[in-house]
Amino acid sequence: MMVQTRGRKTLALRHAGGWLREIETSAIVKALQSHKLPHEEEVVTRISDLLRERLVTVDLTPAVLRGSEKEIERIEKAAKEMLAAIRGYRDFGDLSLSIDGDMAQTTGEHEGSIRLFGWLLRLSKARERYFREYNPSGSYHSAIKKIRGIISDAGGNVAVHKTSQFVLFLSELERMRPAMIFPPETVETGRARYVENALRSDSSN
Repeated sequence: MMVQTRGRKTLALRHAGGWLREIETSAIVKALQSHKLPHEEEVVTRISDLLRERLVTVDLTPAVLRGSEKEIERIEKAAKEMLAAIRGYRDFGDLSLSIDGDMAQTTGEHEGSIRLFGWLLRLSKARERYFREYNPSGSYHSAIKKIRGIISDAGGNVAVHKTSQFVLFLSELERMRPAMIFPPETVETGRARYVENALRSDSSN
């Protein structure tokens, strides 16, 4: 599945799938040490927990709605029209008995008309019920801010420029697990600028 990491806010399904990568705590410790950043147990634990959450966000990405808005709107419209047609049918009580009998023969369950009505009602609000707001870049910005906060709280140098220890540490994490810290389209020479923008952003996932 193609991971969307940029662009305007959209909607994403509430469930996801994919292959989840791992990141070893020892590798995080080594990266912190090599860039002369705090590596006390609490710092390592907080960063490790955050990065594992990042991998869940990146690797188990949900399908986004972008490009399919009209199709979902058609589904909602069709469901609403079906509901209206059902409500407008004067003998729906008799029809519902036939639906119940049919459902009982095929699934062994009665009250099939009630189930049908319920699912049409859900589909008429598909975007509200089955999707959530998704900010393609917000989770990247938020992760960078949180990592900076953890290191800063421990007294580490979190200056941001091309050769700063903080930016080099983030770049090393990115080499360990691509797309965990920076969107795939972000070139290495532009990472310091990306970090600056992330720290200035109003990030939300």
